[in-house]
Amino acid sequence: MEENQGLAPTRRTVAKGVAWSAPAVAVVATAPAYAASGPSPVITFIKGCKAPGNSCHSPYTKSYVLSLSIKNPDTVHDIYICTATMTTNLAAQTPPIVFTWRPPTTGCIKIPKNSTTPIALEFTNSANSQNLTFDFTLTVTWRHTCPCSNDTHGTHPPVVVKGHVVSTGPQNCPCPTAGSTRVA
Repeated sequence: MEENQGLAPTRRTVAKGVAWSAPAVAVVATAPAYAASGPSPVITFIKGCKAPGNSCHSPYTKSYVLSLSIKNPDTVHDIYICTATMTTNLAAQTPPIVFTWRPPTTGCIKIPKNSTTPIALEFTNSANSQNLTFDFTLTVTWRHTCPCSNDTHGTHPPVVVKGHVVSTGPQNCPCPTAGSTRVA
C-alpha cells in the first residue's frame, strides 16, 4: 500500500476520488419492437413454374408459381405470411408483365413454430402464360396472428428474397386450387 508522508494527495488518491465522485450515467438503447417477438422467418426459393393458359379449367388462368421453403426459427410463436409482393425485370416489356399474389381465402399462410413448411405462392398474370426466364425480388410481410392486423407483438421487418427463374415451364407445376395458396 502506498503511504503519503507529505500533505499533498498523490495522483492515485485524486484519481480514486474523481472516479467515486463522477455521476453515474446509465446508457439505455431501445430495441426495435420486433426484437421481442422472435426471429424473422427464413425463406428459400426453390423453383418457378407456370399454370398454363386455360388447360387448368379453373377460375385462375395464366398464373405463375414460386415454390419456397419457409422456416420459422421461433420456438415460441407461430407466424403467418400476410403479403407477398414480387417485382421482376419483366415490367419493362411491352406489354408489361406484372405479377399479383393471389392470397389464400384465409388471408394468410400459417408457418408453425420451430418448423419448415414448403409452400407455393401463386401470382396471376392476365397478359399471358408464356414460358419466362426472369430475376425477381420477393418481399414478404409476416405477423404472429391471422388476420395479420390483430398482431400485438409490434411491427416485424419484411423478409426480402432475390432469385432467378431459369424457366417457368409447366413441369411439376400442378394446376392451382381455386381460392387458395397451396402448401406444397
